[in-house]
Amino acid sequence: MLRRAAFLGAICLLLAPTWIQPNTATADQLINAALKDDAGLHRLEYLCDRIGNRLSGSKALEDAVTWSVEEMSAWAGQRAHHSGEGSALGARAESAEMVEPLAKPLHPGAGR
Repeated sequence: MLRRAAFLGAICLLLAPTWIQPNTATADQLINAALKDDAGLHRLEYLCDRIGNRLSGSKALEDAVTWSVEEMSAWAGQRAHHSGEGSALGARAESAEMVEPLAKPLHPGAGR
């Protein structure tokens, strides 16, 4: 599957407009790295398939951040940390409203 994606990516680059052409060297590096090592793909699969949707303020988002910190710590060989700044981890909406297909108020956090 990875080889098929790389092949399709290469075809897209060949057919790309000229303003994209200067970036082909970088794209080639990314494609070659992906073909040599599929660790990034496995991490992405884990994040999407095991942790799933990561809505703001959700348990899945907290799990994803925790998992990411652990992964980065393993890569770097030292403890990574998450400062929490600029993050929506603690953000909870006080009110929300669905507008389509039917307008109705939503109650964020209900049932937790």
